[in-house]
Amino acid sequence: MKKKLLLVSILAICLAGCGKKSTPANETSSQNVKQENTEITVETVEAAAETVDNSDKRIICWGDSMTEGTGGDVYTFPISLEEVSGAEVINYGVFGETTKCIAAREGANPQSTTSEFTIPADCTPVEVTVSSSDGEWMELIDFGDAGINPCTLGGIKGKWYRDDDLGRVFVRETPGEEVVLPSDSPLVTFAMEDKRSDDIWILWTGNNEQPETEDAVRDTISWQRKMLEDAGVTEYIVVSLTSKHMLNEIDLINDMFKEEYGEHYFDLRSYVLSDMLNDAGITPTEEDINDISEGNVPSSLRSDEVHGNDEFYRLTGVKIYEKLKELGYLM
Repeated sequence: MKKKLLLVSILAICLAGCGKKSTPANETSSQNVKQENTEITVETVEAAAETVDNSDKRIICWGDSMTEGTGGDVYTFPISLEEVSGAEVINYGVFGETTKCIAAREGANPQSTTSEFTIPADCTPVEVTVSSSDGEWMELIDFGDAGINPCTLGGIKGKWYRDDDLGRVFVRETPGEEVVLPSDSPLVTFAMEDKRSDDIWILWTGNNEQPETEDAVRDTISWQRKMLEDAGVTEYIVVSLTSKHMLNEIDLINDMFKEEYGEHYFDLRSYVLSDMLNDAGITPTEEDINDISEGNVPSSLRSDEVHGNDEFYRLTGVKIYEKLKELGYLM
């Protein structure tokens, strides 16, 4: 079934270009010229799927919109990674979240209710707000609930979500006894209950806090470390940030990530600026060349100033797979 999904996904990308009007040879086109992709084809991926068995592996991808896949129509990098690796890949990316907020979904930044409340006997939504132990409110469920639901409050399983009229509400899964819960009742997310120390982790965080000083980068790293320690995972990579448009101090951030994580650090940004266009079979436009000279992701690989497009995410998944093989986590 996965092989069929792979073929459909890749062919969908190929067919998407079939209806485009061609440019005569004596005219200059402002659009990209797609070349045959000889490195990663349907045949090579299918052959890999036949010879490699990673079906017993589970990969958890924690991140923000870059992990969620904002800007991609067919691909997110977790979809690409699952296709080429054959492992189970779970996407816990949510648009707009900082590393500290992502840690709240994972469990390394515990969240508790801010006041006493009553969960009714029936499945009526009830307003519930939570905060960190330091009283800081997180932007949880503002843009997504990956890894949160189904969650548990006071031993009662249900869904915590944002209602347009009621705000943040909790609704129990099944009717039962009315329960009065005190302030500081812990929110137990799905990811907290589902965590496994033998998971392989992909951490791609740090964009939304936009750290500009060494202390700020250290704060991002500290939350990444707390997540890794909380889950007890030993097989992981931390992905470099890529958008200079969004991050003024991107070189400082990535240099500190590299120093902190050593072999676990994956330098995606260098690959994007050097070989990704070629691997995608895209002839660089003048705009792409200017982008690269200024240290920006080429326009032909972006959907906006920050986020990637299908080719960006597809090849990111492939390169992450290669990194995981290099570390001996996958076959």
